[in-house]
Amino acid sequence: MKKGLTLIEVIVAVGISAILFSGILILLNFISNYQVRQEDTWKAHKILENMHSIYLNDPTYYEIGNNNMYFDENLEETNFDYAYFIVSYVLLKDDNDIYEMSVLNVETKYKELKLSIDFGKWVKS
Repeated sequence: MKKGLTLIEVIVAVGISAILFSGILILLNFISNYQVRQEDTWKAHKILENMHSIYLNDPTYYEIGNNNMYFDENLEETNFDYAYFIVSYVLLKDDNDIYEMSVLNVETKYKELKLSIDFGKWVKS
């Protein structure tokens, strides 16, 4: 009677183990990416809340027209070179000093979050 495994049995066992291991790695990567997306979405909402608060207090803080603002991962305003978040917005002002602001898009270095919000009209008094 022979003892041990044949070469074919070893190759099959290694192949099955490799498939299972790669499946586990793919699942862990998916979970990690999901967590990063959730965190980015939460941070983007915080940025929009802060922008809205500033807009309500002083709409002249923002430049009139189509513009971008840049934020780092700590939600601090920064320049393009250090930006993690890019917020595209438009601010309009009519002859009666009525401002109207809308955020058109929020994106990270890696993906577009497809968040938009209309801050509404505001009269600077």
